[in-house]
Amino acid sequence: MLVLFNVPSAKSLPPATSKTVRSQFFSAKGVVQSVNREDRQFVIRHEAVSNYMAAKTMPFNSNTAGVLAGLPDGDEMAFELRVAETDSRVEQICRPFISFVRVT
Repeated sequence: MLVLFNVPSAKSLPPATSKTVRSQFFSAKGVVQSVNREDRQFVIRHEAVSNYMAAKTMPFNSNTAGVLAGLPDGDEMAFELRVAETDSRVEQICRPFISFVRVT
């Protein structure tokens, strides 16, 4: 008796299209240097981000222009930075006497 199985080989399987996106989150503090509301981006002079990067001045992306509308230059803030494999963005901000505001 001969039994045959129709099992596809690894070569005949389509490539996996779903990819697990892993993000890391970092807390930081800094001072707003400028805000570009059209591009939903702002420049922050930030302290060292523990276990991630040294202190520097650099642009950060935001998903919500509304939050940027209330950020004046020179404003001190704490923020949560989300870093994924292909992008990074500020997820939350906290200004003195104001609770965290979700940016996404």
